[in-house]
Amino acid sequence: MRYVPSSMNIVNATSLLIDYYKDKDTFCLDKDFQSLVGVVESPERDKAAVICALENMEANQVISSSEVDGVKYWVLERAFSTLKQNLELEPMTALLISKLINSLGEVMGNEQLLSDPTNIKSKDIDNLCTITRMLIDEKG
Repeated sequence: MRYVPSSMNIVNATSLLIDYYKDKDTFCLDKDFQSLVGVVESPERDKAAVICALENMEANQVISSSEVDGVKYWVLERAFSTLKQNLELEPMTALLISKLINSLGEVMGNEQLLSDPTNIKSKDIDNLCTITRMLIDEKG
């Protein structure tokens, strides 16, 4: 499910771009903007946010830009699946994540969901996202 925000800021634009790069390795503002954001009220303002997001992603070495025949392209540095991040959690945050996941596992009778608060893993964050998605879908 692709989320398109009602108003565009740099964080929103970055999220859209990361989602875009899941399936593609090159972005061109002129050619791909509409497929990224759909029909918008203020395309110029949204383009500004997208450009800022692209520049930030380039500064973080996620993408590189190149101009070909006067057209600028932003290309992933490496495959999307290899874009790993390191995350540092405060102990109380890790405990809260673990408690939420373990509570769901208990309710569902699924011990495979169990989370160790001293060793939060990517699967734990995935499970937390699943819990959140379930709650949003329930309310939506």
